[in-house]
Amino acid sequence: AAVFIAAVLSTTVSFFAQGKYVFKHLNLKRLPQFYGIFLFGYGLSVSIIYGLEKIGLSPLFGGLVSMIIVALLNFVLNQKLVFKPD
Repeated sequence: AAVFIAAVLSTTVSFFAQGKYVFKHLNLKRLPQFYGIFLFGYGLSVSIIYGLEKIGLSPLFGGLVSMIIVALLNFVLNQKLVFKPD
């Protein structure tokens, strides 16, 4: 339960910080979309690590690759879907 609560809280803080400081636009109605993008990115990250491990690469390298891909994808998706001006 503690890990789940920490994930929800950190994602919520991330929503407010990115909205205020990165994109300079915040709309609370888009918080569910932000959570959806977070969950999509998490699933993609796990899939990338798993896939690269299956072809013989280390999970550490998979984590590095997935971090780069998912961070860029999350930024673009959040910019286009969550923090776009109304």
